[in-house]
Amino acid sequence: MAKVILANNWFAPNRGGFGGQRFRKSPDGDPVDIPNRLLKYLPKTAKIVDEDYVAPHVIAAKQQEAKDLDEFRAMDDETTKVLEKAGIIDTKYNPFVGKEATADADVEDPAEEAKISQRAQDADAARKKRAEFRKAQEAERNASNKD
Repeated sequence: MAKVILANNWFAPNRGGFGGQRFRKSPDGDPVDIPNRLLKYLPKTAKIVDEDYVAPHVIAAKQQEAKDLDEFRAMDDETTKVLEKAGIIDTKYNPFVGKEATADADVEDPAEEAKISQRAQDADAARKKRAEFRKAQEAERNASNKD
């Protein structure tokens, strides 16, 4: 048996009683034991190493944070953390809090509450106008198709 570092997974040819055997590439780059009679069929990307070969293990690099990338992302991250600590926003997902909970949230300022209700009324009125307009267009199309 010889130690070989494979670049990809390798299927041995049907020679020497090892037909169709698969030799997997190690993700760490560790060598794989392959029978000597199959060495001549190895792919060009395979490297034969000595018996006492030890694969060098790479130390994982420090993960970059947003502040390492650019200052705008860093400011955004810091702002979110500060607002979360202050209790102004909640960044944790809560599946039980939906549109109803945010729509029924208590508004402390009466003027703000009036603005919100006015916007809702305006949106309803616009929705009704669009529906009436579509009905009128459809009636025109139906009338022109009958002629």
